[in-house]
Amino acid sequence: MTFVFFSCGKRDENVPLDESDRIQPAPAVEKPIDTAQNKEIKTASLKLYVENTASMNGYIEGFTGFKEVLARLINEVEVLDTPNYSTHLYLINNKITELNIPNRITTDLNKDVAFGKGDRGNSDFEKVISKILEEHHKDDISVLAADFIYSPKDGSTRQRLEEFQEFTKQAFLNSDIKKKNLEVLFLRFNSDFNDKYYDINNNEITGIKKRPYYLMILANQQLMTEFRNKVNPKLISRSDFENSVYFDSKSTNEYPLDDYSILTSTLNSAPLKANKIEGKKIKSVSAPRDEKLQMAIALNLSKIPVSENYKLNISNYKLENYEIKKIGEIENNQIIFSDSENPITIMGSDKDKLEDLTHVFLITSAENNIEELKFNIKKQVPSWVNESSIIDDRDITENSIKQKQTFGLKYFINGIHDAYKRNNNNYYSSLSVSIVPVSEGSGLGSLLFVGLLIVIVIGIIMIIKNKKQRQ
Repeated sequence: MTFVFFSCGKRDENVPLDESDRIQPAPAVEKPIDTAQNKEIKTASLKLYVENTASMNGYIEGFTGFKEVLARLINEVEVLDTPNYSTHLYLINNKITELNIPNRITTDLNKDVAFGKGDRGNSDFEKVISKILEEHHKDDISVLAADFIYSPKDGSTRQRLEEFQEFTKQAFLNSDIKKKNLEVLFLRFNSDFNDKYYDINNNEITGIKKRPYYLMILANQQLMTEFRNKVNPKLISRSDFENSVYFDSKSTNEYPLDDYSILTSTLNSAPLKANKIEGKKIKSVSAPRDEKLQMAIALNLSKIPVSENYKLNISNYKLENYEIKKIGEIENNQIIFSDSENPITIMGSDKDKLEDLTHVFLITSAENNIEELKFNIKKQVPSWVNESSIIDDRDITENSIKQKQTFGLKYFINGIHDAYKRNNNNYYSSLSVSIVPVSEGSGLGSLLFVGLLIVIVIGIIMIIKNKKQRQ
């Protein structure tokens, strides 16, 4: 089967390709493990590819947020010293053209520079992705900056995009993502846009002032860790950053959730008794058997490689025996819930349990069903990808929502997800928390009764003592 897809650019300007020039998905080939992947990398390359098609003009004409982010990316990578980086800037469409302006990108990258470099009418995106993967080496960080618009030329739009999703999956699988420890970070930004947009019918659209674009970062585990720790925070701190998605081949046990604590004094519907304590953190509790339990548990999610939006979305978790009521962030001994105007103050001794913990999950049990809590963080495409993707942009002029969306985006992201899912399981991390049910009249009930009895006895003794003193 031949896959032919065209990315942004005036869609009727494409120079037809001979059938022999069309790229076919390569058959899967079993390759030997590259043991050099695990060696320390002392010198590395930043390979920055800028998609060079006609409708990318809007991002490179004038001083735009797009070019500012690329300049920031280059500057932040070049100051790294573990390893040292050299920078290579390329324009990419049906051919790759290297530019010698990485330090003047905000002024020197423009339509005049891009004009005449390859076929700017259209690019076959399957070729672009394949070329980048083929050119990627273990000592590279490869970055593709593009609007990631896919426009199939012939046939059913949905069918051709589904075919492209399959091609994307195979392209990543054939690049040995598992053996090479290849990881993918995909970032969404918003930029000024100073040129024409071309819809699916090749109509020229003017007057759109802002458009989303994306950076796809490829690197092995060692270099990606360095990038995510030192460069990515500088990029996502910008006001024009919007969202991200991350793919790796790590298994569930590589993202442990053992740093957690049950809060026994805050947001609970019934008294909880600590059964197991590690340091200051409570790992297991007893709770009344015959009550529907509401309980707060605080976890450290800082090591989970997902965005803050992902962490706060209930649909990205799977619980057994319980359900999540809401998720909040911990800040200054308070819990910040997005649906509450006022923060919740963390009570009493719970404050001592918060070291390194980042989020609080308010959970409830099924009616009269207190059992072990099984908590899983799903590995799935975040909801923003579907929300940002469209397959019909003909009314984009009057539709302000579509002006913020990208044609066919989810098919590319789902293709990458499918490739990594083949090599992996369904969860970033899993956790089991012991909750011991106790019946009324025993356990907590007995403790409460004994406590109340002691209070009564002390009260009677005090009354008698006061009477004797008066006599």
